[in-house]
Amino acid sequence: MRHASAQRGATVITVITLLLLLAVIAVGGAFRLGRLAETLVGSSADHARARAAADALMRDAETDILGSLPSYNVTQADGMRGYPCRPSAGSPMVSLAGFTGCRNTGVASNPWFPYNWDEYQRVVDLVTAANAPGCSQAICRPQATPIEDNLATMTALGAQYGQHTRSGMAAPGVSGNPILTGAAASGWYWIEVFQYVSGAVAPQGLALPTKGFVPLYRITVVAQGVRPGTRVVLKSWFSPAASTP
Repeated sequence: MRHASAQRGATVITVITLLLLLAVIAVGGAFRLGRLAETLVGSSADHARARAAADALMRDAETDILGSLPSYNVTQADGMRGYPCRPSAGSPMVSLAGFTGCRNTGVASNPWFPYNWDEYQRVVDLVTAANAPGCSQAICRPQATPIEDNLATMTALGAQYGQHTRSGMAAPGVSGNPILTGAAASGWYWIEVFQYVSGAVAPQGLALPTKGFVPLYRITVVAQGVRPGTRVVLKSWFSPAASTP
């Protein structure tokens, strides 16, 4: 009888041990599933934040090229549409002295966006003399290597959101995005300057004039998320003289 009783006791202990092990495994599995779900949600949110930043940077680059802030149904004192990027003190519709569009051309080494063939030649010469990549303050000559493949060099030569268009002030709706604002901002744009040759095939989506000088720009945007490995790259052709077909 003692042997049977001891055997039953050992069986109960074994069952309890197995139940405890199953409980530990179940809790561990639930924890891992919870962590996986949290990781997936966090990764999705980080990518969405990076995409929103990239879209904002693309619009900012276009504003930089246009040389004025929306709304474009107003006219500046010099006839330019939109609000000045750098208005004069007390004259909100007059650009600050020394500025051409959003760029400070009062400094000889600063590039700008060309409006004619002579300016195009001067700007390309200026950025070519600046450094080996031929890129200064986010204005670049045409690049042989994709900009996003050379970030170790190119981030220092790019522009961050609002750097030229808003005196560093964020527009409504983007001030809370850490990719666009703050000391750790990790979004940039670069603008390669081209001269469209009349009769050549225009980039897809642009209908360009057939005569005269046509400035043409290729915008590259890179937005890196807070999480390692999150990156959004956008590229777009843009020309103030173009229309969409």
